Amino acid sequence: MLLKTDIQPTSQGGGSADGQAPGLSDELFRELFGLTTDAEGQPASGSDLRCYAVLDAACAPFLLTGLLETSDLTFQSLFQGSTQEEVQEYAPYLVELDPENSFCARLFMSSDKMGLWESEPGIFLRSHVDFQTLRTHLRKFTRVRDQSGAWYYFRFWDPAIMRAYISARMEVRDTESAHKIATLFRDIIKRIVVSDMSGTSRFEMEAPSQPPYVPFILEQSDFDIFAGVRWQRYKAKLLRILRRDHGGDFNIDPEQVDALSEQAYLRNFRTEIAAYNYVRSSLLCDQTDIDFEAILSHTSGGTPTEHARHLWKALTHKA
Repeated sequence: MLLKTDIQPTSQGGGSADGQAPGLSDELFRELFGLTTDAEGQPASGSDLRCYAVLDAACAPFLLTGLLETSDLTFQSLFQGSTQEEVQEYAPYLVELDPENSFCARLFMSSDKMGLWESEPGIFLRSHVDFQTLRTHLRKFTRVRDQSGAWYYFRFWDPAIMRAYISARMEVRDTESAHKIATLFRDIIKRIVVSDMSGTSRFEMEAPSQPPYVPFILEQSDFDIFAGVRWQRYKAKLLRILRRDHGGDFNIDPEQVDALSEQAYLRNFRTEIAAYNYVRSSLLCDQTDIDFEAILSHTSGGTPTEHARHLWKALTHKA
């Protein structure tokens, strides 16, 4: 059985526990480096687990790999051969973490203190196995097939994707979902901790799972999950861009922007620039008492991206 718990990720000041990395909350420190406990709060069997991270170099190209190379920590890319040579600054790296190592201070610090935390650099794992055993296990999931046999990269090291994937599979509660989650954890991973724009959560197997081997195949429902993550990220990006470009022009209400983004998506304005022009056009109409639906109909034609561009041009001319 898989359990989910939400946790407090970081503290405002330095870590308070002995050897604790600055920026880590006491709660997150215990989740990542403390002894695991049973339901009664007592140390569980095999509770002295190692802490690993799978970090995405793409979050900080050249910086992350440089920090790792000077850290004295054990680390290695999950890619190898020509793939690793081509994308080494954008590859996922498995790292065994030590809270007393200075690398952890940078990892858990905020960006205003030259840290990496806000870039959502990766996921965290608790396991009893050694480094190479875990790497061998994780490499089974870096590239997976869909039902037609086509290969895809499964970016499970992206915390938003891992959260969405596990959460969706937990909600379905069918045999196939249970097998997929069990295949991911097996008896190798005890706990996965993810932190992204949705918060920080722990996913933990209540008991070791060693099911019969089931090939990890991507289905349409999985691709829908990944598309949902991309869309949520774009909405957050759109809010930032609107505040940057039009914060002084009209009121930017996050809930309104979210609703308009969903409206744009349903109306097929799904490219980034199309959604941007649609949402800011609607906001401008709301501020200037212009009939948005009327001008939307008047400017129709071409692709959704062209339509949205004509819509914004017509409004700014009218305004």
